[in-house]
Amino acid sequence: MNSSNPVIRKRRGGPRACLAAFFFVLGVLLGLLPARPARAGADEDMRAIWVVRQTMTSPERIERMVRRARLNGVKTLFVQVRGRADAFYRSNVEPRAEALDDTSFDPLALTLRLAHEQGMEVHAWLNVFLIWSAEKNPRDPGHLANSHLDWLAVMPDGHSVFGMTRQEFNQSIVEGMYLAPGNPAVRSEFLDVVKDLLTHYAVDGIQLDYVRYPSAGTGFDYATRAGFMRTTGVDPAWMADRPEYIKLRYGPEGVTDLARRWAEWQTASVTETVREVRAAVDSIRPGARLSAATISDLDAARGRNRQDWIGWLNQGLIDFACPMIYTPDDRTFHKQLERIMAEAGGKRIVAGVGVYDQTASGAARKITAARRMGASGIALFSYDAIESEPSYWQAIRRAYLALE
Repeated sequence: MNSSNPVIRKRRGGPRACLAAFFFVLGVLLGLLPARPARAGADEDMRAIWVVRQTMTSPERIERMVRRARLNGVKTLFVQVRGRADAFYRSNVEPRAEALDDTSFDPLALTLRLAHEQGMEVHAWLNVFLIWSAEKNPRDPGHLANSHLDWLAVMPDGHSVFGMTRQEFNQSIVEGMYLAPGNPAVRSEFLDVVKDLLTHYAVDGIQLDYVRYPSAGTGFDYATRAGFMRTTGVDPAWMADRPEYIKLRYGPEGVTDLARRWAEWQTASVTETVREVRAAVDSIRPGARLSAATISDLDAARGRNRQDWIGWLNQGLIDFACPMIYTPDDRTFHKQLERIMAEAGGKRIVAGVGVYDQTASGAARKITAARRMGASGIALFSYDAIESEPSYWQAIRRAYLALE
């Protein structure tokens, strides 16, 4: 997820005027979304909004968020309760989030109570493999970034993501410290997180985010390499630092085959994480839905990120996908969503629309287009941008109504 906002302008008007605009405008926007025939077995169209963890830091902010969302027609909240391998709830597995000063406060429990009283669904939004991105390391010695350096992703040159500078992260297209998806211990720890949460909280769903490799070139930790070697007899690091040896030993066709098998092995390790979570959801909280926030460029998802989320839909591993089509360009949005809808083959797609990186009229056009193209619903990223700029929604309303 990305929470920067280069387009939104300074708020005008007093607090009460802005709140009134927020209540009125978002209700009109969500209430006027055109109806479409439901497919067999499908729910009614989803009206969802992502709630970033910064809103989960106080009872007052949560109460305000739930109240505003309900008044304005939102039916589903994706609330971020595992942002960086920490917990915005009472976890028996991972440390409490550093942003939570009041130890008596349980953000997820409060959100569930308030939202359920209003007939709204709450899905626990969990970042999977991304565990830290701040400049300073987490304070808790038990945090995974401190306690399990051997679980971190490793680059082809043998350097771990631990200790990388911001410039190095940007150059590598890596958002921060990632755990290695190919390490079974990593998957086991995350599964413990999910099971603990499902056992103690009546969530309506689990949403997985950052359930992918940051790039195809980060799978060179010891456990991942050992796993691939057990399957093929080849250390994948050799393909990166000893290409001439690999070519001499296996020939050009062998090199191509090994590269294909390595990509498939990495992809399978991510899919196995989703498969294990699916089993946990079905076992502990039958009826809860499992979804994923996914890369919208399918070529990048499958190639660079080893995220075969269309395959997850086809195998029934997730109930719906939320492709994050956060582009301000209409043509790119249409092209990506058109391909997604074609490859999804009738499976549920809830289109993720950014309201932070484009003009209000641009966001409105994309919301309308997604519904007309057959999306099962809309998820807006994010509530937090709306909270700070309610006047943005007034402009969206005018643009949206102009399209009808």
